[in-house]
Amino acid sequence: MNRETMALHGPHLGEFHRLVIGADAKAVGELNAGEVLGSAANVRDAVSLGYPITMAGTTAVVSIRGTMLPNPSRFWRELGFASTSLIRDAVRVAASDPMVEAIVLDVDSPGGVVSGVDLLSDEVREAAAIKPVVAAVGSMACSAAYWAIAHASEIHAPPTSLVGSIGAYLVLWDTSKLYDQAGIRVLAVTTGYAKAIGVAGVPIDDTQQAVVQSSVDAVFASSDLLSRLVGDSTMQPWRR
Repeated sequence: MNRETMALHGPHLGEFHRLVIGADAKAVGELNAGEVLGSAANVRDAVSLGYPITMAGTTAVVSIRGTMLPNPSRFWRELGFASTSLIRDAVRVAASDPMVEAIVLDVDSPGGVVSGVDLLSDEVREAAAIKPVVAAVGSMACSAAYWAIAHASEIHAPPTSLVGSIGAYLVLWDTSKLYDQAGIRVLAVTTGYAKAIGVAGVPIDDTQQAVVQSSVDAVFASSDLLSRLVGDSTMQPWRR
């Protein structure tokens, strides 16, 4: 997981790593190996299949709660992680279901792994072109979670919520000194200068760090979130 680009509110990074490091190997292997729930023709099917969606009258409520992972197994979803792929499928089904008049995104998430969030954001944009999509923020909609909902028709958040924390990062661990102290010399034989960046025991130099920085910058630029924040005059503070 160290090589995953994250769009996660900073204070939650430690909690995320503690959960992953504390889990057994099989569970970690299932972190992004979620089972296929089956295809849903409408929201009723999606609810029965276990998608993160419910109905309230003619409104579909899609849950975006917890740290977002591309496709976590049931084990991780039951720990409170959110499946970006299942959320995307739920939005798509709600948008195409003629019985659904509006979609509410029930959001309380610090963000998470970047992979798949661009597709979810596109799905929300396409749904909003068909019917109203309202994002209702609980305590937070940060980083990847904000990216996911940025193209909703409306975003509602109370004054005490945390909305934003826009940015992306990737954590690299330079463990070369630790290996040196243990008397272990690690050599990475690669086909490219950047191929072994982050390999345990291999030093990370400034040039390699710059390569990673450019990659993270490119991920953030692709989200176009800054223009959304600055250019959308319809985004207003929540009022009673």
